[in-house]
Amino acid sequence: MRIRLLLLLIAVAAAVAAPAAGSSTGVRFFITPGKNVNCELGLNRQGMHPRTYVWCLAYRGGSAYRTAVAVQMDASAKLKPCHGLKCIGNGPGQPILKVGHSIDFGPFRCTALRKGVRCIVTKLGRGFRLSTRGLARV
Repeated sequence: MRIRLLLLLIAVAAAVAAPAAGSSTGVRFFITPGKNVNCELGLNRQGMHPRTYVWCLAYRGGSAYRTAVAVQMDASAKLKPCHGLKCIGNGPGQPILKVGHSIDFGPFRCTALRKGVRCIVTKLGRGFRLSTRGLARV
């Protein structure tokens, strides 16, 4: 009974987080293979500002509170960087995105790099590269 309930709760959580085919809302999460960069991609999310965004966080192991560097990007490729404790956060059930693989979601494409992640607004070709070494505009 508990296992069935747990599986049902997982299925409901996945359905809430993932948009239905043809839907124009939702959220996706992933982490990079080194597990020191995690990202959230949101599409038309109520209560969020901006409603469509990419948010990624990088930190060096053991000292996440001191080394955290995060960035939020909207659909116009505007970046909003963040440093330190106020940036810390995690999404649920983050799958690992293999090096060289990408997630396309809404106007964004994020690609896992050997050291970090690169996210762009696909139509503009602009965005950012984030790793434990810092943030750079691309």
